[in-house]
Amino acid sequence: MLDTADGLVENLTRLCATTDGPIRWVGMGPMTNLSAVLSLVPDLAERIVVTQMGGWLDRYRDKTRASHNFHTDPVAAGVALRLVRTPQLVLSDFTNCSAIDVTADSELLARLRSATAPKWATLLAANFDAWFQHQSTKGRRRGSWMHDPLTLSAALELPFVTFTPERIRIERDARIYRDPDGHAMEVACAVDYDGFLDWLHKGVCA
Repeated sequence: MLDTADGLVENLTRLCATTDGPIRWVGMGPMTNLSAVLSLVPDLAERIVVTQMGGWLDRYRDKTRASHNFHTDPVAAGVALRLVRTPQLVLSDFTNCSAIDVTADSELLARLRSATAPKWATLLAANFDAWFQHQSTKGRRRGSWMHDPLTLSAALELPFVTFTPERIRIERDARIYRDPDGHAMEVACAVDYDGFLDWLHKGVCA
């Protein structure tokens, strides 16, 4: 694990050294890698601009714990969120949403399976189908929320996710709460789902 972390930090710091400007970090999973980088090279916290998928403030499918990306490695989430300046959170309040749920009968899948779709679309459709089958065998929902593309769109500064400044307290288990004495963050407060889906469909199926 240490060798992996050391290699990651070495490669990332080498890449970061090629520019003296801000560094965009798009977090679509647990914050383990970001925490490792910031713990070993803390001065990068001054330059890294983080857009992270995760956290919930008002609604989530399991209110007894942090959302999945934070719950997977709560220590890493706590470290990274405290070290980064004003992290931008695409909250699970807005990503666990039927509007961006791709299922076997979704228009997106129909386009990927189309006879006129590019060859790589067949592989992407097969991965969706494998995921649906995996979920079915576990007795879980069969869809796939497009929360990662939504997070990417926010990092690209596209207009689909609206953010608002909040002061946030981070608990030991990585659950987050509004707190006037908390850490400054920007959190999602609204999403243009129709606009996002149009962008996603055009990008994937053009």
